[in-house]
Amino acid sequence: MFAKTAALIALMLLSLAALANPNPPALAEKVVPQLRQVGAGEMRWFGLRLYQARLLAADGRYQDNAPYALEITYQREIERERLVDTSVDEIRRLGLDQGRMPQWREAMSRGLVDVKPGDQLLGVYLPGVGVRFYARSGLTAEIRDEKFAQAFFAIWLHPQTREPGLRRQLLGVDR
Repeated sequence: MFAKTAALIALMLLSLAALANPNPPALAEKVVPQLRQVGAGEMRWFGLRLYQARLLAADGRYQDNAPYALEITYQREIERERLVDTSVDEIRRLGLDQGRMPQWREAMSRGLVDVKPGDQLLGVYLPGVGVRFYARSGLTAEIRDEKFAQAFFAIWLHPQTREPGLRRQLLGVDR
């Protein structure tokens, strides 16, 4: 009898703790609940955790010509300009800028926001359309430029990405 009572009290305390400190649902579950996780990984730089990333797609299977989403949960504070500059550098390194970088930089400046630990950003690829960017506050930008969208997501998904281990994890190769 005592064991059952103690277990019930412990369960009630855990439930109250969960109510006092609720974890909001991941951004992807709010914006694209129909997509399922393909893979996930962590980005580190000189041992520092920068962010965790998740790739989501229909039925949990990535196809580059079908809708998918990339959700990033940041572990560090990073200003929007730094996110934009790093993205520009990576797109250029991959040779994908096509002379449109001024427009693409402006698009990223609209879509990306300053982040602090725990903040999430979500990019949703829409084939034939482009990309939608979301933060906790909601939609930050819709960029109707499919070439830009492909170049942006190539930062993580291109075979020549700077982080091939993270790419394999996102694509579910290292399960």
